[in-house]
Amino acid sequence: MAFAKALGATEMQAGKFPDYILNLAKGYGKVADPPEAANVPRRQVMQSKVDVPGAKAVKMRYGPYKVKGVKAMGKANPMGDMHGMLENYPDTDFPRPCEGDCTIIGMRAGLEYPDGKDANVDTGLMLHHSVTVLIGPGRSDPTCSGFEISIPHAGTNTTAHTSERIFASGNERVPVVFADMGAKDSGYKLRAEDKLGTLIDLANMNADDKTLYYTMVWDYIEGHGLQNDVSMAWNDIRNCGSSEANPPEKQTKFTLDNTWTSTVDAEIIGGFGHLHDGGVSCTLTVDGAKACDSKASYGSKPGYTSMPHDMNMGPHAIRFQAPKVRAEKENENVKMDRRAKRETRVAHMPPVKRISDMSLCAGDAMLVKQLKKGQVWKIDAVYDFDVNGGMKGDDGLWEKVMGINYVYFKKPAA
Repeated sequence: MAFAKALGATEMQAGKFPDYILNLAKGYGKVADPPEAANVPRRQVMQSKVDVPGAKAVKMRYGPYKVKGVKAMGKANPMGDMHGMLENYPDTDFPRPCEGDCTIIGMRAGLEYPDGKDANVDTGLMLHHSVTVLIGPGRSDPTCSGFEISIPHAGTNTTAHTSERIFASGNERVPVVFADMGAKDSGYKLRAEDKLGTLIDLANMNADDKTLYYTMVWDYIEGHGLQNDVSMAWNDIRNCGSSEANPPEKQTKFTLDNTWTSTVDAEIIGGFGHLHDGGVSCTLTVDGAKACDSKASYGSKPGYTSMPHDMNMGPHAIRFQAPKVRAEKENENVKMDRRAKRETRVAHMPPVKRISDMSLCAGDAMLVKQLKKGQVWKIDAVYDFDVNGGMKGDDGLWEKVMGINYVYFKKPAA
């Protein structure tokens, strides 16, 4: 936050912080549509499956975004130590799914190749995370509006006092559909003057650069006919910062935590967690009582098993360390260059199941039903790298991890 402040960020403006992030991605990020995308519409009207009268659905393709491959990597990005990535790239030209007054009732994220095929870890690509903000008069973020500067808001050239986070996704791509959580009467009510922005973070474990589209399936209704507005309480191990933390040194089992004191009175709809590989669960307690235990699943859906031997594990690659798997000891008498040794290690790694889902806390699974001012919400992000492998850099050190829980709540429309 101090760095963003040095770049001119304040409570009411982002300063030069977004420009700094864009400069880090120079030569990468948003590019022109490639020829392979010519037959895939940017906006695709769909049939909504949401059980709300008048529900419509549209799939939007955003980008495309060019992501560095391993061969293109040089020195580590000053903003972090992960490689082969487009990191926290701000896209402030992020078209809405509907114009004028309308209400968002569902959101689902995806990642595609230009030809429309799904992009996932089975082909060395990852939707590391995305954060979507709703920007407009009277908007504020329930969690971060109490901070002078909020990094995710400043990154999208806004502030926590003029916008609110409405959606986020990791590679597990958990859908957010309010009716499925028991709230058919609620949605995000967009006004004509409201705009959207996003931070997009994509990982590429392949040798070559890749061009990808971030997708969103939006469910919505025209107008503001639903009874309740929706907002989100974002609980994070690094509230309003980068959301990332280093694992404790020489530990494979650990818990990272943080607290937030509620400033809101509202009825809770539901929520779920976000973790990196190696994560077990994201637990929320309220004044010491358990509210939500969002558990991670691995390899439970197609596309979520990575094949290390199919990826270029070059000198700046992220290695995905399978649990309790060690490469066979190499013959010390055989002289091999560094790259050959690395490829030998990788060849002995089995397929790795990657995080593919986070369980939802809604209905009976959400044990606290009311959000009240003064409540102390505590998040515990539980990791066990011995059970599910975490991400390692080429230096053998564990990469940074996240721990987030998104809690949606509703209030009667003003």
